[in-house]
Amino acid sequence: MERRYEKLIMDLSEFNYENKIYQGFYNIHKEFKFGKTVTDLGCGHGKFSIMSRDLGYDVTGIDARNVRIPLEEKNITWKIQDVSTLDIIESDTVLYFGLLYHLNYEQQVKLLKSIKTDLLIINTHFAVIDNVEIKNITNKDKLSIINEDKIQGVIYEESKTFDSLKNRPLASFSNLTSFWPTLDCLTDMLITFGKYTKVYVVEPYLMSDRTYIIAKK
Repeated sequence: MERRYEKLIMDLSEFNYENKIYQGFYNIHKEFKFGKTVTDLGCGHGKFSIMSRDLGYDVTGIDARNVRIPLEEKNITWKIQDVSTLDIIESDTVLYFGLLYHLNYEQQVKLLKSIKTDLLIINTHFAVIDNVEIKNITNKDKLSIINEDKIQGVIYEESKTFDSLKNRPLASFSNLTSFWPTLDCLTDMLITFGKYTKVYVVEPYLMSDRTYIIAKK
C-alpha cells in the first residue's frame, strides 16, 4: 500500500509519555486552525475537552460511558452516547483520541463518513506489519492479521464476553474485537471515506505503536 501521508516532525523527547500526549496536542493546536467549535469523541477522562475549553473553544464531549467524564466541569456540553451510533457529527474540529482502535473496521468507516469537519485530529494505536509478522504489539496471541489490497492491520481481541466489557471503562464499549489499521491503511481510509486531502503523521511516534494523525480538507 502506497504511503500517502506527510510526516510532521515534532520533538517531544524531553517529556514522559503522558506529557508527550498533552504537549503534542498543544503543539498541534498552535500549528493548525481549530475554528470555534471542538467535538471530543470518546472523551473519556475529559482532559482534552477541558484543555480545548481553556484554549477558548466551544466544546462538546461525547462518550458512551459516564464513569470517567468530569461532569462537574462547566462550560462544556457533555453527552452520554455511543459515538458509533451517531449519524452526523458537525464541528470545526473533531478530536478522535483513544477511540479508533476500540472500533471495528465497519464502525471506523461509518464514523469517518459521519464526521463533517475540516480538521480531524486522531490519537491512536496502529499496526506495523512486515509481510506476515506483527512488529510492534506485545499481546500477539490476541491478534490476527488482515493483509488485503485496501485493508491492512490486525484484529485485536478486546474481551471474550460482553459482560466483562461492562466493568472495563478503558475497553471497547460494544465490541469483542477491534481493528488496528496500519498507518498507510488509515491514511487511505481518511482520504477515501473522510474525503480529506492532506494527512499528517507526527514523528517521532509517541510510542512504538501510537501517535497523532491530523487530517485536513
